[in-house]
Amino acid sequence: MPSSFAGRYRPQQEKRRGEIIVIRGPPRSRSEIKWLCGSLDVSITALTDLHIGWVQFRLGVKEGEATALLKRTGDWRRAVEELAKGLRLDYQPFCECGGIPTIPGATVKGNVRSRIELGFRETMGKVRSCFVAGGGRGSWRHRAIWADVIREQRPDQCKFDPRERMEVCLVCDLFGTTSLAGLVKFSDFVGRDVVLEDRNFDFNMKLKVAPKGSVFRGRIDFFNLRPEELGLLLLGMGMQDGAEGRPVLMGRLKYRHYDRIGQVRYRLEKIRLSELSKESLPGIVYPVREVEGSQIVGKLIDLARSHYGDFQPVDEVKKLAEVKR
Repeated sequence: MPSSFAGRYRPQQEKRRGEIIVIRGPPRSRSEIKWLCGSLDVSITALTDLHIGWVQFRLGVKEGEATALLKRTGDWRRAVEELAKGLRLDYQPFCECGGIPTIPGATVKGNVRSRIELGFRETMGKVRSCFVAGGGRGSWRHRAIWADVIREQRPDQCKFDPRERMEVCLVCDLFGTTSLAGLVKFSDFVGRDVVLEDRNFDFNMKLKVAPKGSVFRGRIDFFNLRPEELGLLLLGMGMQDGAEGRPVLMGRLKYRHYDRIGQVRYRLEKIRLSELSKESLPGIVYPVREVEGSQIVGKLIDLARSHYGDFQPVDEVKKLAEVKR
């Protein structure tokens, strides 16, 4: 077991036959600051068409058709029967807030969290993360991409209960779990200049999509994170050396039509530190409180890699292409 496992997080005591031990420990204080606090300005660019919505079917009729039928027939029952004959499947909507295309913060959080959960690998029968967002659910393509991680028999997700259990894994400490607030908060990502377009897919699926090149911007607030944990957060966004990450999958049909829809790229625009921070960023001397993402990403990721030797990111787009051949 790597030496960095030692300290606050320790193995849980109970283990079922063949099961991997999740490293768990008491969550850090939510009321005392010892490390970094601040925010990240982040953009998400669609590398293909993108659909973020919900599973629903919309049936459409031509504007004014119902009123015209009711006037013509004089009977609402007959009007409904006539109207039903002309119903057609409408385009499924993209998420919007105030009429502006938006990627909900919960979607971004799940996307980043799952990549961190899936990135941690078992070492000597122990692993740093349970499965909350990145487990074995999903299509066969999802299972094929992450097969070597999903087949690990990790215990159930952390359930923080002050009356019974007060230990969680590293990822649940950072992102939160039942009855425990996370240390990382995601705003909605707003596409103010995004113009949605209609796209048709197989099985008569019709979607409103954000076209290739669409950009959504938002903010990620962090509280009481160690520098290496901030680097881990960037690794979860697909970043490796620079402020732009590698392509990652997001949204509807990302596994079935990944070359047409569902590829995005994260970019770190800026890092802002709160005056409450007790630590400085590596290589950045106070009183500097704001830096461009490109100035600091490499240092933070190097810290994360050296501290978390059991973290192995996967190029999921490349892996999916291999799976589909």
